[in-house]
Amino acid sequence: MIAIARSPSKLPDVTTLGEIESAVEQLPASEQEQLLVRLAAKLAAGDRHTFPVRDAHLQLLEERFAAFRDDPRQASMWEDVKRRFEASRR
Repeated sequence: MIAIARSPSKLPDVTTLGEIESAVEQLPASEQEQLLVRLAAKLAAGDRHTFPVRDAHLQLLEERFAAFRDDPRQASMWEDVKRRFEASRR
């Protein structure tokens, strides 16, 4: 839960995306993460037509699926991808 120690009358007046971003940057990282999780949950729960899939994303998926169909051996199992990702973060 995001706790704001200031009274509502002292909260900054944020109306633009830049002002919102600046206000969020003032939060501790743990509260920024909580806010991100909440926003993601709200977006996921919304109407799927609110954020339609972009044509460029569909094209990329088609290209990657075609490459997979041409040579399925090029694909990686999720466990391998996750292991490589975690190793790269060490």
